[in-house]
Parts: sequence; structure tokens; C-alpha cells
Amino acid sequence: MPTVDLHPPLYFLVLHAFTHCCGESDLALRFPSALFATLIVPLLYAFGVRLRGPRTGMAAALFGALSPFYLWYAQEARMYTMVTALGLAAVYSLWRALTERKLRWGLAFALISSAALATHYLYALLLVSQVVLGLALWPRKRGFPSSEAPKMRKRGRVGLALSAIILVIVAIALGRTAIDLTRSPAAGREYVPLRIMLFDFLNSSSLGLSVNPGEVWPILLIFGALYLGGLISLWR
Repeated sequence: MPTVDLHPPLYFLVLHAFTHCCGESDLALRFPSALFATLIVPLLYAFGVRLRGPRTGMAAALFGALSPFYLWYAQEARMYTMVTALGLAAVYSLWRALTERKLRWGLAFALISSAALATHYLYALLLVSQVVLGLALWPRKRGFPSSEAPKMRKRGRVGLALSAIILVIVAIALGRTAIDLTRSPAAGREYVPLRIMLFDFLNSSSLGLSVNPGEVWPILLIFGALYLGGLISLWR
């Protein structure tokens, strides 16, 4: 029976290719989600090592491996673990592009972010935070040798310019589709109060949407403290 899905097509193309090769068993349908959830762990480790060293990398990987949110969606035939893994890889690429001023990392960021946008429209919100991160990191001096500094700055500017062009093209193409879908009656739009949206945001950032915040508020406070600690550490 035909259905209407409001999400971008990349995950469904991946799932179609996989089921075409491996059949439509429960294992085949859920395997891409489990695969991307598994990839999240080494990505967290690599980014943690890049930011603060091996201990931070191990702690980040441990939290990722034990996260109820990731474990829940690793069993769902949905795109959430895929967009999370792509988002981590994009942030890692952006960080290296900004700190090392290398063209290849800028292009990697653009291509991975484009894939993430083609997986879930709300990745655009993460893209906004990445732009803020880029604006914060770009002016800082990186300690390049004086003879290499102009060349590195030029490569960095070229890489970021190409990244911006690619992302703008992809965002325009997907944005037009998203607007058409939201105007469609099939979107099933309903008014959601801000209080409910904030609760859903808190749950989806920690334990998942299936929990009742009133029953697990101590755990949510722990996740909030860890989040704030990470922000403070990154700022310092």
C-alpha cells in the first residue's frame, strides 16, 4: 500500500539497496540502523581524542555505547542513527578543516553535511550551530610556520568557499521539497505547545521520546549537567 513519508530520500535509498541484496527480513531492515549506531562509537572516540585526548575519547565512546537513545534507535528501521553518524563525521571534518586549513577536510564536511541534509531535514538546525562554530574558530591563530601561513589560509578559504557553495545548492534543492511537503495535507500538521516541544527536545537529546520526564528527571538532570560540562570544556 503506498504511503507518504516526509523525510528526505537518502536513508530509504540505502535501505532499498540493502534489502534488494539481502531480502526483507527483520535483520535486513534493521541492519543499516544498527550499523550506523555502531559507527557512532568510533566517531565519538576520534572526535574526543581530537578535542581533549585519549581519555576524553574513551569517555565519549563509552557514553555513546551505553546511550539508551542510540540503543533504542539502533533497533528501529528509521534514519536517526544514520543522520547522527553523518552529523558526527561532519563536525569532525569541519573541526579539522578549521584547525588545519586543509581543502580536503572542507570538501569532506560539505559532502557529509549534504548527505545528512538528504537524510533528515532537521539536520539544518545542526548546520546552523556548525556555522557558529566556524565563525568562532576561523579567526584564531593556529601556529603555522610563517612561510606556510599564507598558503594554509588560502587553502582554507578555498575549501570553505567550495563547502558553502555545495551546501547552498543542496539546501535549496531540499528546501523546496520540504516546503512543498509541509504545505501538503499529507503532512498532518498539528499545533504543538512550546512546553511539549521543550520536553520532547529534552527527552530526544537524552533518553528518547518514549520516556516520561516526571519519572526519570534525575537521569535527565545528569544528562543536562554532562551537556553543560561539555560546552564549558569546549569553550575553554
